[in-house]
Amino acid sequence: MFEFIRSIRIDGDRADGTAHVPEADPLFADHFPGRLVLPGTWLVELAAQIAGPLAETVEPGRWAVLAMIRQAKLLAPVDLPASINIEATIVRRARDIVTTRGTIWNDDVTVLRTELVFALIEAPAGTEAAIRARHDRIEKWSR
Repeated sequence: MFEFIRSIRIDGDRADGTAHVPEADPLFADHFPGRLVLPGTWLVELAAQIAGPLAETVEPGRWAVLAMIRQAKLLAPVDLPASINIEATIVRRARDIVTTRGTIWNDDVTVLRTELVFALIEAPAGTEAAIRARHDRIEKWSR
């Protein structure tokens, strides 16, 4: 697991967060040699790590699981190391489905726009420790 999120703030239908991705992480050694670039899939994942907790505010006590990447437009490369800003807003909600729009910036340059759909599910039995650990991470990010 990677831990690049540094902060999250949820206010109504909007969440803002920050992340720092170092260049020294061995996960990026081959992406790309000579010019370390954050993979687009990681940008989408970082957007989901901010949008997921926001989606869970629609139905407290349910777990948000990324169900669909409806849209993801990579607009500029992100050279590493990078400190990025992430914004997510709820655009549609139902009891079991929440759709969010997200934007990521790096140095005031928009690098990603996305629309993510989350399914809200009951936490399966036996996942209590994972839920506590995730709750603790989100609480740490919120400080």
